[in-house]
Amino acid sequence: MFNKKFDDKNLDQLISDFDMNGFVEIENIFNEDVLVKLEKTIQLNKDTLNTNSVSGGYKKNYFFLSNFLSLSEEFYKFCTSKTVFLICEKILGKNFFLRSSRYYETTKLHGTKNAMPWHTDNKNNHGYVKNRGLVFLIYLNDSEGGETQFIKGSQNWTDENEKNSFQVDENDPKVDIITFKTLTNKLVIYDSRGVHQALMSNNSSFMRKTLFLQIDEEPKTVVRSDERNCEPVIINSQFLTLAKKILFNGCCFGICKFYL
Repeated sequence: MFNKKFDDKNLDQLISDFDMNGFVEIENIFNEDVLVKLEKTIQLNKDTLNTNSVSGGYKKNYFFLSNFLSLSEEFYKFCTSKTVFLICEKILGKNFFLRSSRYYETTKLHGTKNAMPWHTDNKNNHGYVKNRGLVFLIYLNDSEGGETQFIKGSQNWTDENEKNSFQVDENDPKVDIITFKTLTNKLVIYDSRGVHQALMSNNSSFMRKTLFLQIDEEPKTVVRSDERNCEPVIINSQFLTLAKKILFNGCCFGICKFYL
């Protein structure tokens, strides 16, 4: 599946870079066969609206396959891979869970004069949560404009504000804004507490194709009964060759699911 072998040495370097910056970027993450299968699954499931099956949805300038985990064995294998679990364990600890996952397409980003606000992803239905989480983005095409931007090191101070939206002076020399170039087969992992936004694109032919996965640490204290919540997970039973306990815990089976 992976082009690059992740052993203890390069995983430790990855974790070190992540802890310092709040993100890592890895190009050419999958082998070509995986990319072909992912694209085939996407195309087979783009025109299945109003059918008695798992299907996607359109909203303004977005197309979502929120249950891509049940459609793509390649995505399922990535989400439950030893590499992903090791990265999560080294950063989040031994107890973590799947908050949300999807495939989505973005066209003419936002399509308005308003840019996406700077924000963080450590939230649930009630808003801000202090939990640390990891967001995995895998780009499936090259695109210019509409890139995601991340403020380097911001994961270290956002908890002080206990909010998810931020006003950012982009001209402040102390604000180190990193732009993630959108390249086919590129993996970006960033801290959910990090401040980020997506740039606008007014190019009518713009499209960004992305796999999204967010995995959060277990809450240290649970104030509300639904604080450890997540999106509903649908798994294709054909993918379950070895149903281990870590898999069921990681996919949040049996947990209250009200996350939007």
